[in-house]
Amino acid sequence: MNIELDEKTFDEIYKHIQNIYNTCVVLKVYFDNFEEIEEIVNVTPVIKYLGHESDKACYSLFNISREYFEEE
Repeated sequence: MNIELDEKTFDEIYKHIQNIYNTCVVLKVYFDNFEEIEEIVNVTPVIKYLGHESDKACYSLFNISREYFEEE
């Protein structure tokens, strides 16, 4: 599998993943403080899921970059 990934593209993708993760963390902290509101309890699993998915995306991105740069 050949992937063209320059440093600028890597940094842009990483920044987007980081923004998603940070937003999820802020929302989770907020939701944890207002668990008594039913609507918040209903949305909390979605935020947790998005946080986990952004973790996986970040992990995959670093694995791709490591493999890519080790081949050079």
